[in-house]
Amino acid sequence: MKPTIFGKGEATQKETDEAVRILTECGSIDYVKNLAISYINEGKAKLDVLPDSPEKELLLQIADYMISREY
Repeated sequence: MKPTIFGKGEATQKETDEAVRILTECGSIDYVKNLAISYINEGKAKLDVLPDSPEKELLLQIADYMISREY
């Protein structure tokens, strides 16, 4: 049975919790997190061509934040 939240513009907290539970149980959350980490690491590696600078460090910090933040 498909949860009613998928494809819905608005959802109750109960519906959101149920969707997160389903996505966690089937491995979707871990899969996407690992994919994001892979993309972030690839992007950070591309910054290696740049000289060290405060701007480069800021980009690296933003990238790390994107995979470490909690929702």
